[in-house]
Amino acid sequence: MAGLILLSLIAILFLFVRVEQYRFRSRTERLHAEILALQLHPGDFADIQRLQREWGSHVHYDGPCTPHHCIYEILIYDALDDWLRKPTDSRLSFAAFQSPFALRASALFGGRPGFAAANVRVRDNRIWSADFEFGHFTFPGKGRNRGYPYLVIAGVDSGSRLSNGEGLSSRDLLRGFRVNSELNCLGCELVFVHLTPETKAPDIERFNRLNFGCITAIFACKHPEELAPEAWNQASRDEQDKPESERQACALPLTILARDTNDIILAKVLSINEGSSPAIQSYRKVRVQELDTPKNGQDFRNSDEGLFVPAKDALRPENAGDSAQLTVGKDYFFFFEFWRPNPDPMVIDLRPEHGTYLDPCHVLANTPANAASIQEGIALDPSNGEPYSF
Repeated sequence: MAGLILLSLIAILFLFVRVEQYRFRSRTERLHAEILALQLHPGDFADIQRLQREWGSHVHYDGPCTPHHCIYEILIYDALDDWLRKPTDSRLSFAAFQSPFALRASALFGGRPGFAAANVRVRDNRIWSADFEFGHFTFPGKGRNRGYPYLVIAGVDSGSRLSNGEGLSSRDLLRGFRVNSELNCLGCELVFVHLTPETKAPDIERFNRLNFGCITAIFACKHPEELAPEAWNQASRDEQDKPESERQACALPLTILARDTNDIILAKVLSINEGSSPAIQSYRKVRVQELDTPKNGQDFRNSDEGLFVPAKDALRPENAGDSAQLTVGKDYFFFFEFWRPNPDPMVIDLRPEHGTYLDPCHVLANTPANAASIQEGIALDPSNGEPYSF
């Protein structure tokens, strides 16, 4: 009798886990379809209001959510995780408070803690970013992550630019997408595709062929290639066929450079000093005074003056004139990613004097033609340099 009761309990548990996994998969597929539609046809604030009505219990946003500006996140979990996790845990830490015994027991029936996340951003009643990602924890066994559970993630992000702190590859900009993959991100493996308005619709649909069967599979998918095969195959091809230079800003039209750069300021060069360090050997310290911030640059406004450490060929060739060097007293446009006025002293930083590094061809002379092209490029980025991270 006791054995029959035990078998009945096991059968009930098995059915519960399987049903909940299929329910979670259904919700994940529905959420993904919503975001794919916005990636193909970006909308306006009315789309966020529709999402609010549909996903209200799974929504998170900081500050006001208005047609002028809103960062809108939808986050759903599988049933086991909803039961075990703390309400304040993020999607990347939700397994930290769970019992390994419960996770392994759930895995016997094809259950595993997982999540799906969507992020939609609107500015001035225009959706400029629609992101989707999903993943789950799995047990790799010996030889991977020391046998501890790790997170497998895949995602497709859509925004108005590709840089987001990454190198500007002319190859990626010309085709309108970038693929990143990583096999050791502190207990995780991931693959992400980053799209822009220039991405062709067939490519958007191709990268969104995600394998949601991994959610309900009895045996867990243990690699991003299984979650997003198209994205992983593209990442593998890109790794084998790297462009000659990941930084080819000199060949980019100025409008594209302005669209895809996070921060642009207009500043007067106050001084140029030579320096050296064991890590970088010789370098130049360029102290500037900010005159205007055409794009983003809020952090730079904390101080009238700032320090840059430019590459030797930071000045674009067509703007160099008789000298390839910056000139004290002249005004220039500086293109860079994320100003750092107060670096954390605990962070190891090889940049001398904590100056923000300027890549090749990321300084332009202040001319009417350059200013007009920069404004044209900024207009192509409705985010106006707003950071992409959730």
